[in-house]
Amino acid sequence: MVSAEEVAAAVLACIRSNESPVEIGLPTASGRLATLGYLMPGVSRLLRSLLEWRGARAKRAFMA
Repeated sequence: MVSAEEVAAAVLACIRSNESPVEIGLPTASGRLATLGYLMPGVSRLLRSLLEWRGARAKRAFMA
């Protein structure tokens, strides 16, 4: 999970950046996995069950 403060800091960093357009992924690992899945669809299929399991675990922890 990403806190509101982390999102705000990322948005401000994008606004202050000299690069155009600026694109970020929050959390960083999710953005990298999404890019990897786009470039190599087979990897996405292999990791899907693992990622679903981790997501369910994180959701249970968040809801507790």
